[in-house]
Amino acid sequence: MSSKKRRKSPPTIPVHPATRVLPIARLRRADELVTVVQVIALTVAWFSGDEVRGAVAIGCIVVFMAGAALFSWAFLVAAGRSRHENVSVIGAFFLGDQSTPSADRRWAYGLAAAQSVVGIAAASADPYTAMAFGILVPMFGLGVIAFLGAAHGMFPVREPIK
Repeated sequence: MSSKKRRKSPPTIPVHPATRVLPIARLRRADELVTVVQVIALTVAWFSGDEVRGAVAIGCIVVFMAGAALFSWAFLVAAGRSRHENVSVIGAFFLGDQSTPSADRRWAYGLAAAQSVVGIAAASADPYTAMAFGILVPMFGLGVIAFLGAAHGMFPVREPIK
């Protein structure tokens, strides 16, 4: 009497819906747009009066809030994925553990660094004014990095508990 054992196929992880809403190409375009607009807005604000600087400060606050919302969304995505995958903090929020391709890490970190340099330069050039609000913009880059890792990162499948 021969018994045939059925082999269980490895569990498949469905693609997270967030990756369809914000694919990598759209994330990159949004991050590039924010960086370019930050450079232009802070340059115009440098040569303008208080009215324009106030508008630029409000814009920087809005971009900061968008980055914080994107980071929060990334946190929820990572928490949801951790039920089925071994999601690491390093992989999800810092793009480590080879969770994302190096090309994606380069542009994400490069744009966040550019946003930081521009924001610090603007704040240093004219401290204690609306120009200092430019330092809030890098939060958007950090949100993009977190979302890139949490939603698009590759993590090993979690073994079921027996």
